[in-house]
Amino acid sequence: ITATANEGYSLASLTVNDVPFTFGDVYTLTEDAEIKATFTINTHTVTWKPAEGNWNGNAGNIVQTYKYGEPIEAPEKPVRTGYDFVEWSPTYTSGMTMPDEDMVFTAIWKALPTYTVTWMVNGEPITPTGDNMFTTEITSGNSIQALPDDPAAPAGCSTKVFVGWTTEVIDTETD
Repeated sequence: ITATANEGYSLASLTVNDVPFTFGDVYTLTEDAEIKATFTINTHTVTWKPAEGNWNGNAGNIVQTYKYGEPIEAPEKPVRTGYDFVEWSPTYTSGMTMPDEDMVFTAIWKALPTYTVTWMVNGEPITPTGDNMFTTEITSGNSIQALPDDPAAPAGCSTKVFVGWTTEVIDTETD
């Protein structure tokens, strides 16, 4: 007797006249017999790897379990500082169904451009230590989080006192 399961299914049991058939045993039939094969649908896992990204601070993989043929649902896109999520590899498409094997999807990222902000006072770069120009690296789409405190006055402005930063154009005096 051969009982072959369709794709996505496995043989769960085989009975002869409602008596479980143990594989490897030999049965001699002396009369008509009813042979029943029972199959179960296969279950597999889908693993989503954030590849240095995270989901709400959780950098672990997300593992889901699906039965063969069920629709696969992707989790929300992971995030990664300084990067844009591009896609999953292999490519995930809405409406995909579970194949008869485990699957692993890995996030693909594209680095965001970065910019250098140079802090200026009255048109001159500030030098808080006197050695290096004060600059801040910022990634596209992000905000500057902190402004330098009390920068040193540029050369020739020793009589001026720093009072604060503004993003508005204000009237200025020159010495």
